[in-house]
Amino acid sequence: MGLTEDRERFREVGETRREDLAEFISHGDLGGSDADRIRIPIKVVDLPAFEYDQRAAGGVGQGGDGQPQPGQPVDPEPGDGDEEGDPGEEGGDHEYYEMDPEEFARELDEALGLDLEPKGKRVVAEVEGDFTDTARSGPRGTLDVDEFFKRGLKRHLATDFDESYVREGLFVAGADVDDVFAWARDQGIPVSRAWIADAAATA
Repeated sequence: MGLTEDRERFREVGETRREDLAEFISHGDLGGSDADRIRIPIKVVDLPAFEYDQRAAGGVGQGGDGQPQPGQPVDPEPGDGDEEGDPGEEGGDHEYYEMDPEEFARELDEALGLDLEPKGKRVVAEVEGDFTDTARSGPRGTLDVDEFFKRGLKRHLATDFDESYVREGLFVAGADVDDVFAWARDQGIPVSRAWIADAAATA
C-alpha cells in the first residue's frame, strides 16, 4: 500500500465511517476505563412524560366519597424520593457497557477497518557483543580523539608522496606523462596523472 492509498484510507476512516464521532464525544468518553475493562457510555434515551401546565385552571382531584371537586389538589403518590439519604453524584452502571480490551479492539478493528495485527508472543533475539561504532559528532568528552587522529594520519600518509622525487622522472630522456604515471604506479606512489601533467607543464 502506497502513501497515497494509505492517506485516502485514513481520510475514509476518519470522515466516512465515523460520521457520528462528534456526537459520540459530546455524550461522554472512555475516562472510566482501566486495563481490565473498557467502559463505553451508552446514549440514554429520555422517555416522554406529561408535564403539568401551571397556567391551566382547575383540574381533577381526589374528593370525598370518590367524588373529586374542581381545584382540589392531588396527594403525591408514594414512590421514589421518600427514602432517607443524600443523592449520588455519579451515574449508575447501567449507563455504561463494559467490554474486554481484546473484544473492544476486535470490534474497533471491524468497525473502522484498521486491519490490526496481533503482536503475538514472538521472541526477538538480541545479538550481544562489543560496541565498535564510533560517534563522529557530539561533545568532546564522548569522542575518541586518539582514534580519529590515527585515522586522519593514515589518510594523510596514504595520499602523501615526495613531489620532488616524482618530478625527477619527468627529466628522464624519452619519458612522457604516461610513462611517469605508469612508473609511479609500479612504485606504489599515490599520485594522479593530472598532477603529473600539471608538473610537466610547469617544468
